[in-house]
Amino acid sequence: MRVRYCFTLLAMLAALAPCSGQVAARDLSFEDRVKAQEATERVYYSHQVGVTRPFEEAVPRSLLEQKVRTYLKQSVALERFWNTPVTAAMLRAELERMARETRMPDRLREIVAALGNDSFLVQESLARQVLVDRLARNFFAYDAAIHAGPGREAATLRQDLLHGAVDPFAPHPDRTVETLVRSAGVEGTGDDMVPSEADSPPGAEIRRVLSPEEYARERRRLLARAGEVGDVLEEREAFVIPVLLEEREDELRVARFRLAKVEWEAWWPHVERRMGSLAVPAVAQEGGPMPARLDGGRAGSGDREGISASEEFVPGEAASGCVPDTWDNGSLDAPLARPPSTRGSM
Repeated sequence: MRVRYCFTLLAMLAALAPCSGQVAARDLSFEDRVKAQEATERVYYSHQVGVTRPFEEAVPRSLLEQKVRTYLKQSVALERFWNTPVTAAMLRAELERMARETRMPDRLREIVAALGNDSFLVQESLARQVLVDRLARNFFAYDAAIHAGPGREAATLRQDLLHGAVDPFAPHPDRTVETLVRSAGVEGTGDDMVPSEADSPPGAEIRRVLSPEEYARERRRLLARAGEVGDVLEEREAFVIPVLLEEREDELRVARFRLAKVEWEAWWPHVERRMGSLAVPAVAQEGGPMPARLDGGRAGSGDREGISASEEFVPGEAASGCVPDTWDNGSLDAPLARPPSTRGSM
């Protein structure tokens, strides 16, 4: 009777399984992931112009393994540090976003074909790699524990400004001065700096021409009177304290005291070395359909040529701007402005 009951229960569960709409993910070993990475990199390499070395020499096995280890460790970091495990829904959404936003659809279809038109494998290798890099960098950028040191320095500097220990009108190592000019036209040239910020010597002032809308937005961020010290503003890469120095018609002169945050390139290698386990389970849905833009498409020659693999596929840069063929920022970015931190400082 007990055996018959067990078989009956199993039959009921089997009957209910299709109703869930989910299919258990198949296993994907580290070697499987390395092979998928190789297939992807071969596509990138085949489109480079002027290459003379064979693929195996230019892209050695060690590099393929390192790329796989990196995205697996970033997957672990998302769950361990920011309580955000990668889910099947996230991978599916990422693949759909890539298909929708890529500037090189033929190239993407060619990669999909190299991965056997296997939606599961495409999601677990290509989509996961892009997704976890972007999410990890976004969480990192606003993690209060990681950036506690620069945050305290910014708070101390603001107190020094408020109490006169630091003169906002005088040169300072952390101070830059901008002249913001309101343009007469609708379109501004916010990145038109004379001299450019990168090329200007220390202490040189930067001139930015803004549209009326951009100018009004910048003015709203500043306090009413010249000389007043603004609040500490948290930006992606720094804590900034603005001080309005002078206001003339259609022109603002602003000092910004900038305390740089910890850089990803300095933080991640330290954390990556401490990531021992690479036992990351595959979570993508098995047998799911390919996005319409990729399904049945044949790779062609309509996309751009002569672009290196590093230029085509730089996931980290996608979080901060629009980079060609990086399938940049998607809808999953929206809730990440202030990610939760579930641990102490690293």
